Amino acid sequence: MKRILTTILIALNVTLFAQENMNSKLNELFMDLNLDATPEIMTQNSKIKFDFGINKGIDWVGGDTKHWNGKFKNHKLIDSKVKQGQISIIQNSKEIESNIFEINERIELYNETDLISEYNKLFNKYQDLSFYSKNIRVESENSNVKSDTIEFFIKDGESISKLSLTYIIPTYDPKSYFLIVSFKNKIRHTN
Repeated sequence: MKRILTTILIALNVTLFAQENMNSKLNELFMDLNLDATPEIMTQNSKIKFDFGINKGIDWVGGDTKHWNGKFKNHKLIDSKVKQGQISIIQNSKEIESNIFEINERIELYNETDLISEYNKLFNKYQDLSFYSKNIRVESENSNVKSDTIEFFIKDGESISKLSLTYIIPTYDPKSYFLIVSFKNKIRHTN
């Protein structure tokens, strides 16, 4: 009986440690926002100044959509110089009770080399959180990569969350090099 109880406690401890480690890695990615909190509390406790707005919507589609938007010039996980950064949190009326939300970061860099380097660095840092991943690559007719997206599916207790990393190579002038990071918590329950 003692061995069974010890085994259960060790498994629970390992699970809780893995959960805390995952949350701290994701919080770091999103400007140290506390992803366990509601969007209201996240933005109130942030060093970033967020603007708040509501878009009116149709109830059966999701209702009103709340959004919080902020800007930044530095990101502690991005070594390259950031031209400008934007972060937004989105939550519709039907998601409030379950504290479901989406966070998006759009980070503009100065050149293609920095863009791909930062994408690869984040890919390597976060791939171990996922139990499944999906890659979407768009290429031009001469096989040049125009954009690349990796979606990491992460088990989070009884739900699954999705972390996406995308880079876009511009084909027009003036060239803007964007690294886009998105997180949607609780996209599906595992039960």
